[in-house]
This record gives sequence, C-alpha cells and structure tokens, in this order.
Amino acid sequence: FPHIVETIVPPGSLGKRLNDMYEFHTQQGIRARLGLGRRDENGRDIIRWCFADPTIAFIFANEFGGAYGPRS
Repeated sequence: FPHIVETIVPPGSLGKRLNDMYEFHTQQGIRARLGLGRRDENGRDIIRWCFADPTIAFIFANEFGGAYGPRS
C-alpha cells in the first residue's frame, strides 16, 4: 500500500466525515487501511490512509481534502 493520503483531524474529531471516508472504501470494494498517525508541527493530528491503487488514493484525496503522495 505505497500510496498515502494524509488527512488532518479537525478540532473535536472528524465526526460524520469519518463515516463517509469508510463508506468511500466500501463503495470502492476495498478495505480501509490506516498507517501510523502523527502530529504535525502545528500540533494537529494527522491520519494516514494507505492505498494500493494510486488512482483511488488520488480520488480519495480530492474528495476528502487530504494530501496525496507515495510512501517514501
């Protein structure tokens, strides 16, 4: 799963948006895979979503506002 999309968790949580993210995976017929989360230099929590297919990763990033990039 070399294609990573990082999403910032807003203050208070992702709420319904997290359900929508899991539903996206269901609609694509794939299992949600999460990488090791992290905290950025501004103290914001980051969730790392991992994808095998770069096209699906790109679509996910566009739909949910994440930063897409291959795993380094």
